Amino acid sequence: FSAAVLVFSAAGLAHGQVSLSLTSGSAAPGSAVTLGLTLNSTATNGPAGLQWTLGFSTAEVSSLTVTAGPAAAAAAKTLSCVPASGSVRCILYGLTPAVIPNGVVANVQVTLTAAATGGASSPIPLTNILATTAGGAAMTTSGGSGVITVQATDTQAPTAPGTITASAASATQINVSW
Repeated sequence: FSAAVLVFSAAGLAHGQVSLSLTSGSAAPGSAVTLGLTLNSTATNGPAGLQWTLGFSTAEVSSLTVTAGPAAAAAAKTLSCVPASGSVRCILYGLTPAVIPNGVVANVQVTLTAAATGGASSPIPLTNILATTAGGAAMTTSGGSGVITVQATDTQAPTAPGTITASAASATQINVSW
């Protein structure tokens, strides 16, 4: 059995620019938000394989899950991610030379810890970005990180409504007060 292997090398950097960028979002402590990881390639022939690492603060983020996005599915690519403490490393590859189109290549679901500090921002750095052509040549890459803003919890105690009174002022008018 022989499978295509992605080779990330320093050779062949003249194949165009590949950019990955992670959107930003906000969520309340203990809840989740999904961010998009978007590919934008100006290369004549875009990348056939991608690799990246997402980082996060374990004090603010309890889990980070990455699933293939519509652009990955359109190119029939497989996403494989390896989680570690404070990071997730992913590779998007396929056994065909299909180019990955511009668009959302991955959906990143970020779940905040219940103890996440409301009003704080937690960066989700995007690093170790690599791209390769179908022939295995490396492509020039860049990336943009995302930020999760932790929504502040409501500390205002609820108040009960006052007494409501209604009176008929006339046959066509009702007065309501509280």
